[in-house]
Amino acid sequence: MNELRIEISGNMIAWYGAVTATVGIILSFLNYLRDRSRVKVKLSTAFLAFGSNLSEEFLCIEAVNFGRRAITLVGVGAFLGKKINAVITKPTGLVLPCELGEGKSVSAFTDKREFLNNIHENGGNKDAIKYFWFKDATGRIYKTRKNISKLLKI
Repeated sequence: MNELRIEISGNMIAWYGAVTATVGIILSFLNYLRDRSRVKVKLSTAFLAFGSNLSEEFLCIEAVNFGRRAITLVGVGAFLGKKINAVITKPTGLVLPCELGEGKSVSAFTDKREFLNNIHENGGNKDAIKYFWFKDATGRIYKTRKNISKLLKI
């Protein structure tokens, strides 16, 4: 009768270890990408309704967390270029710091005319605004992506 014989060489063990380690690293990286925070920031204009009366035009800066981690928002503002930021210190409708959970959104409102006039009075130019942003507690900046110049016209 023939004897069944299995031989395991050192090379086979090395290859098995290398493949297993590579698969483990790839899975860890994919979990990292899936679990990180991802926030989309949108800018729009809005009017607040008080009965049948409408307010002045407001800028609405909205943050939507479509990642799998909650984040804490600590600031909101606009970037004017050359390391100059216009921070919105008292946004209407939002109290900072604010926790933004998975699948949640928050909006900050500021009077459009007042905001742009404040920038102009402090030597800035509304045309210099590159983007609006939210900042989280770790210092990461989430910014608007599309062209915002048409929303800033008075």
